[in-house]
Amino acid sequence: DVDSFLPSILVEKGRLSVEQFNKFVHEKTKSGKWNLAHLKLSSIEGSSNMSSYKKFYKEYESVGRLTMIQVSDTTKLFLVTPKFLRVCKCLNGIENLSKSSTYVVVLTKDCLPQKHH
Repeated sequence: DVDSFLPSILVEKGRLSVEQFNKFVHEKTKSGKWNLAHLKLSSIEGSSNMSSYKKFYKEYESVGRLTMIQVSDTTKLFLVTPKFLRVCKCLNGIENLSKSSTYVVVLTKDCLPQKHH
């Protein structure tokens, strides 16, 4: 349940190349202080939202950048669009990765919500 974990409005803080992203995530996670999670962006309601989203991610893919969103001092989000899934090292080895979906990579010092089975 991410509702309590993420705010409803997110603001972009920067753009990283795939190389910068891979290095950044590696540096943060190797210390053991940062946790990594991924979420699949599954549904976008409304055709105007969907067209805005497509325009947004095509623009990022065309300039070879991933967006970074700062949620708090201890949590950052990265949107990994379909074009970049295979080159983002932190997503390697994930089962059932949808090649046509965007994923949200969460990097946080906070405790992540646990999956309930």
